[in-house]
Amino acid sequence: MTRTLFISLILCLLAPIASYAQGSISNIVESIEDSNQVSNVMYREKRDPRTRKVVRSTRLIVFSDAKLAKRLISAIKKERPNAVNYQANNERNSAVYCIDFNDNKGNFSRYSLIQEGGKRWTLSVETSYTDPKRNRNQQRRQ
Repeated sequence: MTRTLFISLILCLLAPIASYAQGSISNIVESIEDSNQVSNVMYREKRDPRTRKVVRSTRLIVFSDAKLAKRLISAIKKERPNAVNYQANNERNSAVYCIDFNDNKGNFSRYSLIQEGGKRWTLSVETSYTDPKRNRNQQRRQ
């Protein structure tokens, strides 16, 4: 009994690590979005028609601040061990960095950073959310 309780406690303490990993990248994304170097921001949201809760969101941010791009690349590399997928391709005047997170509750996030022509960066942040109550209801029907 105490062993089960101990294991449960450990799992509860480790659960926030995945969201924290995303958190460090998310903080940099917020600073990029607020930067003067941003030339364009596009938002897209998909909502559940019944609850009106956001189930998927996408942000595209185009910017030219190389220092912010380096901070983001550093955070992506640092969080690589916590990711479910990681991709990096770096060439002379172009680069692509992608990292995916999944919290095992159906929530998924993908961060993609693309360098175009040396000075222009495009950041894509895709997030999918699931409603645990809705998932349980769908499983009962099956």
